[in-house]
This record gives sequence, C-alpha cells and structure tokens, in this order.
Amino acid sequence: MGIREEFRLKKLWCNELRTERFCVFQWRSPGIFFLVYRIAVAAYTLTWLIKTAIESKLPDDVSVTWGSFLTNWTYTLLTIYFLLHALIALVVYLLCRGSGLQLMRRLAPEQHRYLFHELGNAYEGFPQDPEERTPLTSSDDVHFELGNRVPWYFALLWVIFNAVSVSAIMVTIVFWCILFPGSGLHFDMENVQLHLVNSVLVLLEHAVTALPVRILHVIYPIIYGLIYMAFSLFYWVDDHSHVMYPILDWGKPGPTVGYVLLVGFVIMPIIQLLIYGFYRLRLAIYRRVSQN
Repeated sequence: MGIREEFRLKKLWCNELRTERFCVFQWRSPGIFFLVYRIAVAAYTLTWLIKTAIESKLPDDVSVTWGSFLTNWTYTLLTIYFLLHALIALVVYLLCRGSGLQLMRRLAPEQHRYLFHELGNAYEGFPQDPEERTPLTSSDDVHFELGNRVPWYFALLWVIFNAVSVSAIMVTIVFWCILFPGSGLHFDMENVQLHLVNSVLVLLEHAVTALPVRILHVIYPIIYGLIYMAFSLFYWVDDHSHVMYPILDWGKPGPTVGYVLLVGFVIMPIIQLLIYGFYRLRLAIYRRVSQN
C-alpha cells in the first residue's frame, strides 16, 4: 500500500478493516495472552487514575480543579480506551469459549496473515458480507458480528485510540520540554505516571496492537484538542483566574492562539507521522517474521 493511498478521503473514516484485528495481537499468540494483557493494562491505568484523582493536592492559591487539566483529561481517555478494549476482549473470549470459534486460540500462520490486507492480500477477496463467515469466526452457536464492516463500538474504540495516542505523546513533550523546566514542580511518581508512563503505554500498545495507523486520522486528536481549547476558554471566561497552564492563558490571547496553532497543526501532525512510521516498521517486521 503506497503513501498516496493514505491521503484518499475514505481514509478519514474507521472502515475497511477486518474486525478480528480488534481481538488479536499483531504477533501470533494464544488469545488468552491477549485477554490477560488487556485486563492487566486496564486495571493498571484505572488504579493510577483513581489514585491520582484522590491524592492529587493543588496549592491553596490555585482555583482550578483536578479535572480541568489536559493531562488528566488525556489519562482518563487512555484509561477509557484500555477499559473498553478489555471489555470487548472479555466478551469475545466468553463467546468463543467452548464454541467453534478459533479467534481466541493461536491462529495458524496463514489465518493470522489473512487479517492484514496491507501485506498484499487481495482485499477485494475478503468476504464483504458480515454474514459470510470465515474459518476464524464460523460457529452455529455464536452470533458475533465479525467481518469487513466496522461496527460502531469498534469504530468508537479506534477513534479513541487515535485521539489518545497522539495526545498522550503531545502531553509528554509539552510537559517535559516547556512546562516542567523552571516550574518548581517535583519529579514525583504522579508526574512520571501522568506525563511519561502514559506515552510508554501508548508505544507499548502500538508495538502489539493489530490496528493500523492512518495518516488522516490525525483529525481525531486535533478535534479532541479543539474541544479542550473550547473548554479552557469558557472555563476562563467564567473566572479569569482559571488558567491551567501558562501557555494557555486566554488573558494573553496572542501567545495563547500561537501555542494552540503550533501544537494542533504542527506538533500533532508530526507525532501522527512518527506513529505511522512506527506502524509501517511493525508491519515490515511482521512480514519478515511471518514469512519465516
């Protein structure tokens, strides 16, 4: 698949994907490994989210709340992504258990490779009708929609994944490069978790997930960022002391708008391109491994 293909308008949407890819790793392994990973990471992020929300202490002279910071928005979104994916994995596992479905077993190499049309499989040859089942999903006892049409719950998961991938890395870069130096903030576990481990989790997810990365999906983190910008503006209008970050002070609209444009239309697209490059590297490694 050439780079030109990535800029076709249809690539904006979450479609044309075998939905089995939401339920397996990029790397061929038993389905129980996928389930355990999903539950473990979801439990980890949820634990830290609750811990930081309860134990976070803002200075007395700060009028903003814990829930007003982009860092906490993004870590919450990351937790929601992992929780939803764990729930989907658990549902699929329960539906597959004891049935003719092979999705939660270790697929044969040709079955696993079949899911990745980027590797040169004839995508037009895939069943277009979700009712037309494959050896991976055939069962008379289980009714679970798997095929080329992406159901809304899988599409929602994919959108969240796109939004949080770029946003988490952006939070890490902005915090450590712009906000942390000279701020007097402490290098403590909370800051490490919310501003560093968040990106480590995102990179780990991109290393193992079977989901593709599309360049035009940068629109989703940009929309997410614009929603936060609108929130911060209305929050500031309500009380001019509501300034979450020095670079997001609407009392100084010129520099603030400049930072918003820089982050939203320069840094975020660059991060998306880097993530896309990471995805192509993952595919190249998988192609070599699967051929051997």
